[in-house]
Amino acid sequence: MPDLVTHVSAGIIISRLLRKKLIMPLFLLGSILPDVSFKILELFFPSFHFGFMAFHSLPSQTAISLVLSQYFEKGEKRSAFLNLFAGATTHLLFDFAQLHITGENYYWFLPFSSWHGELGLFSTTSWIYYMPVMFTAALAAESIFRLSGRWRRR
Repeated sequence: MPDLVTHVSAGIIISRLLRKKLIMPLFLLGSILPDVSFKILELFFPSFHFGFMAFHSLPSQTAISLVLSQYFEKGEKRSAFLNLFAGATTHLLFDFAQLHITGENYYWFLPFSSWHGELGLFSTTSWIYYMPVMFTAALAAESIFRLSGRWRRR
């Protein structure tokens, strides 16, 4: 299921449910970070596919979130890291729930472990059915959030 639209939609829903606990742009960036970091390198080195599978793992996303958070001001680094990492973790949890029909799994703890399990709740091709639902739910969550904010200000 998870494609970038679905990951961003899930990020919007989660960030709006948690309200002020998350910084939405950083959380959304984190929610697409595993795919973006993986695919950018794969564009330049297509024959080195397995090596970049490591970018779709929890240790690598921890490191990438940590590196990216260093570009923020001193007082904001911790919050930036937590939001990026929370978004990336959400992404990985969605991917963990799917079933790869090609037999190619993600190695969740690479380089520390080659374990590659998955829950198999839905197929990797079923995102086409879930994307409109997730997108509509994200629009609804954002609309409710914005409307509730206007009602509070009056």
